[in-house]
Order: sequence, then structure tokens, then C-alpha cells
Amino acid sequence: MKTEVYLVRHGETLFNRLGKVQGWCDTPLTIKGIDDLKKTAAALSQIHFDNMYSSDLKRAIDTVHLMKDANQVSEIGKIKKLPEFREVFYGSFEGGSIDDIWLSASKAAGIPPTTDVKKIIDTIGIYEFREV
Repeated sequence: MKTEVYLVRHGETLFNRLGKVQGWCDTPLTIKGIDDLKKTAAALSQIHFDNMYSSDLKRAIDTVHLMKDANQVSEIGKIKKLPEFREVFYGSFEGGSIDDIWLSASKAAGIPPTTDVKKIIDTIGIYEFREV
């Protein structure tokens, strides 16, 4: 039996718009985020889903409900909300400037300060980047 999995990221949030780090911080979807999700939901409205899952954060729950409500061919019962699906927790960086996290990462990696994530990864490698 074949299983297909569709992954849909939550729409733009207030912290996304403000350039702030958001892992477990849970800010609301923006109007743009909701509008973008409505387009995604419409594109998937004729796809049959047996189940839908979400992290337990409100932005993800709102996202999956938009998908479920727009779907015209599935009979989805209760959506399963799992903390295991949460994004990464960024500790003291949560709610701070995303540029600050990249500057700290480049400093910790021993390279000149930069907010260019690709440059950091290209310089130290993806595995080392994850450890910074």
C-alpha cells in the first residue's frame, strides 16, 4: 500500500513579519499568512486525506483547520495535535532578532560576523552549523 504525505508549513506570523526568532513562541498568523494558506488550501481541496496532524502551537492548528475546512473530498475527524511536531526551541533567542542569532552563530563558528546563513554553512559545514 502506498502512502502519500503532504507537508504544509504554517503561514506568515507576526514574528515572521518582524524578523524575530520563533520556535516555541507562538504568534498569530498575519492577514498575508491566512491569504497564502487559503490559496494552498484551495489547491489541495480535491486531495483525499485520511488524517491530518499538527503541532500543538496555535499557528499550526489554525493552518491545519484552514486546510481541513477547504477540503471537499475528505471526512477528517479530530485533528491530531502533537507537541512532537513543534519547531525547534531556540532558548534565549526566542522572540529576539533573527539577525542576532546569525551574528552569534558566525561568532561562535569563529568567522567574521555575518547574517548570511549560506555563508556560515558554506564556511563551517552543515553539521558544524547545527552544533553552533
